[in-house]
Amino acid sequence: MPSNAMPGKKARARKKKSKRHDANAREATFDVDESVAAAVFAHVTNTRDRLALACSSRVWREVATFDGCWGTCDLVLDGELGEKITDERLENLLRYCGDVKHLEIRDISSSFEGSCLWFKEDEREGFGKDIRLMAKKFTSLETLKIINCPGVCDLCALSFLQDIGMPDRPKDKRMRCMRLAGCGFEFAEISQLNLFRDCLSVDQNFFLSDVEKSSFDLWECDTCDIIIDTSEVTMCVECNRKYCGDCLDEDGPEGIFFCECCNAFACNACEEIVATYLCEYCHKTVCESCLGLRDSCEGCEKMIILCNQCEGDLDSFDYEDPWLCIACEQAAPSK
Repeated sequence: MPSNAMPGKKARARKKKSKRHDANAREATFDVDESVAAAVFAHVTNTRDRLALACSSRVWREVATFDGCWGTCDLVLDGELGEKITDERLENLLRYCGDVKHLEIRDISSSFEGSCLWFKEDEREGFGKDIRLMAKKFTSLETLKIINCPGVCDLCALSFLQDIGMPDRPKDKRMRCMRLAGCGFEFAEISQLNLFRDCLSVDQNFFLSDVEKSSFDLWECDTCDIIIDTSEVTMCVECNRKYCGDCLDEDGPEGIFFCECCNAFACNACEEIVATYLCEYCHKTVCESCLGLRDSCEGCEKMIILCNQCEGDLDSFDYEDPWLCIACEQAAPSK
């Protein structure tokens, strides 16, 4: 064929096909080899993201689902993932975990019992090896949150903690936080609550000034001995005596709610000695924790007290001017 002749149809078709092949080869793809997938997966911490990767291709599935591949990790099952979790699925997820640092399960139907976490009393003797394997899965457990799971009972949760040896660990190696509100707990004795407290590294009463931060969210009512969670407890700010709503309402109030900012409570025995403060600006009665600024007036030397909210409202306060109470400020000549 002459050098200046036009190429035939077959040659032109082969050339176009070759170009299309080159273009396809340059297209982005999510498929990688196992070593790259493993390196990427090591930086993925969210449970949902891990499961999403496992569904993307065979390579990712193999990397994301062999025993212990998640290493030391957080296992959080809530939202849509929580709605789909079952005892069998939780058991599968635990196989992927090497060491669970934070376990959180919330808002699950009563059909979920978490049975893979504990063993019945009549089965324990034959499952010694499985119990030891389970303990290894939770060597670094720092927080446990099983919230609004009515199928999980108190004895099962306590069996799990005892099986992994949590109360036998040195105190600084135990959990720093435990949340169990909304589960199917029916404590036969108050002493069972103390067994849970023995699994904590931080004493439950450490944050009594703010019970929301407490290491454990279950309390006993000091009047009727029923177990209540943090959202239902009322605590005296002075003596720390705790009350449930029924005990406050049944025979009339057991004390007073005196702070107009945080509604702090003082029982009958403490209401006469509890410290109260009157804000100079908004004239609200506040407790010690809601107290903001305390300073003396430079005009009359009267003590000026502000609540946290009023102190925060003083955005443009000029510290070069004298610090005056309202009366002295009104009496001062205008500039």
